[in-house]
Amino acid sequence: MISTWQRAGAMALAVVVSTGAARDVVAQTPAIGPAITGEYDSQFAGGQVNLRLEFLRGYVVGYYTSNASMPGSLAGQLRGNVLTGRWTDAGSTGGFVITFTSGARSFSGTWGRSIGSTTDGGPWVGRRKQERGH
Repeated sequence: MISTWQRAGAMALAVVVSTGAARDVVAQTPAIGPAITGEYDSQFAGGQVNLRLEFLRGYVVGYYTSNASMPGSLAGQLRGNVLTGRWTDAGSTGGFVITFTSGARSFSGTWGRSIGSTTDGGPWVGRRKQERGH
């Protein structure tokens, strides 16, 4: 699964390890977890963002490309339908909190401009990309 991510996925996994997120393993898989895996169109940091997320045993890792910022990665812990974690790119890092709708078809939340904040960057919204053939 992770081996297919290329370099950005490896960056996201590094965020999980470096933030210590792997220390707090969730004993029970949230029901919405597997539905989160996929690609999303989103708006973040003033730009259009292509976001790829992967659910891994209570955690979500991912990477993104944007027309307004550098490519980056994210990692966080999923509790129910709320994902809390850290995003990072080559120049900065910060926190975020996003809430997924039923079936993980869309999400909304906020992001922070530093590790200590999940809100001062502004809103972060997204919608699952439609699968080919649907």
